[in-house]
Amino acid sequence: MNRDPKTTLGENIWRLRKNAGWSQEELAEACGLHRTYIGAIERGERNVSLQNIVEIARALGGDCFRSCGGNFVMPSPYRGLKPNRWLEITKKLLDNHPLAQDEIVDVVLSVWRSIFDSKMGTKGFRIGKDIFPKPQTMGFFLHELIPLELAARYPNKWRGEKNTSDKDIVYIPDDRYSIEVKTSSDPNHIYGNRSYAQATPSKGKKAKSGYYLAVNFEKFSKTIKYPHIRLIRFGWLDSEDWMGQKAPTGQQSRLPTEVENNKLLELYRKP
Repeated sequence: MNRDPKTTLGENIWRLRKNAGWSQEELAEACGLHRTYIGAIERGERNVSLQNIVEIARALGGDCFRSCGGNFVMPSPYRGLKPNRWLEITKKLLDNHPLAQDEIVDVVLSVWRSIFDSKMGTKGFRIGKDIFPKPQTMGFFLHELIPLELAARYPNKWRGEKNTSDKDIVYIPDDRYSIEVKTSSDPNHIYGNRSYAQATPSKGKKAKSGYYLAVNFEKFSKTIKYPHIRLIRFGWLDSEDWMGQKAPTGQQSRLPTEVENNKLLELYRKP
């Protein structure tokens, strides 16, 4: 039996409000509504007009319609702030995150070393000695091994993605702290596929706003036989930060320099 849409809407507005750190009074004031009306909505007791849903969504920085469809959307911690304040907010977000910055670096570097230490095939072939994978393959290894390493260290706190609505690394006690992983052989930038530049993801797909771990690595070449991790960054990105390629056939989305510099904090750079 399907749940009452009023209940689903109310619960998601309650989550968005709590995550924003707002009281019912503060939300009501921001929307031009009464506190008791907000309370009734959150309890699923009121039919809400389209106009009021729009006002609540604008105030919280989340998409209430998408929330009704099953995708929970985090409000932006940068809401209403100018870019010169972004780095300050990013540092606070990372200070409050349950995963320590030093451990993030240790996990990434440990996983990277393990890729080269592993042996494959009946003859014990080694990456970097017998096999020289393309960047897409090395990125895949990182993408898969980082969540596995965290889950092995903290089995009751972290796990990998299990369904299409999960982030790549799920924080079991509180999904707000779950992390999306982006890897790239570009020296300084990360990229997403075209869907990252879409304002509204498909039903049941993961939301594009939230914490991101960005890892840039060297690729094999005639001069680089043992590539290294170049750069590790961690921070928060909003879905609207991603910019799709202008060409109709473009399949990538990218981040403006201002976003990469202020919403992703550098944790490690190759010496």
